[in-house]
Amino acid sequence: MPEWVLPIAYWLHMVATVIWIGGLVFQSLVLFDSLESLSDASNRARLLESVRRRFEPWAWLSLAVLMGTGLTQMTAHPLYQGLLVIRNPWSAAILAKHVAVGAMVLLAAYQTWGLYPELGRLALRQARGDAADAAPLLRRQRLLSRISLSLGLIVLALTALARTA
Repeated sequence: MPEWVLPIAYWLHMVATVIWIGGLVFQSLVLFDSLESLSDASNRARLLESVRRRFEPWAWLSLAVLMGTGLTQMTAHPLYQGLLVIRNPWSAAILAKHVAVGAMVLLAAYQTWGLYPELGRLALRQARGDAADAAPLLRRQRLLSRISLSLGLIVLALTALARTA
């Protein structure tokens, strides 16, 4: 591998991490409290949909970058001995990190292709005057965002652990 690939992979990995984790922090600690301050349910749904449409492509792009750059870094690491070969604390931390990332990906996939379309349909019904209650779906979204953020913080902790192994 050329010398310049690894530093670029580290940089891109950090940028993608900031976007991914930063988005989760924003959702979990800012967005949902802001949504609750809006009295009109249709305004809440529109704001959530607007934020989702703007952030979702960045989140999925970040995930793709994280996967590509993470694999590049992992295979270049001197302790890497092969896929699922766990012979040292570094490889155990990396495996645990990948399990946590996998859970985050599953949650994001459910949100993207399950929960968000459901929220979108509800917003359309509310726009037509239906008094459907979005609160249960918003609570679920808030919970999933907090779980994802917790997993993201675990991933960062496991990364720190792997760096010291």
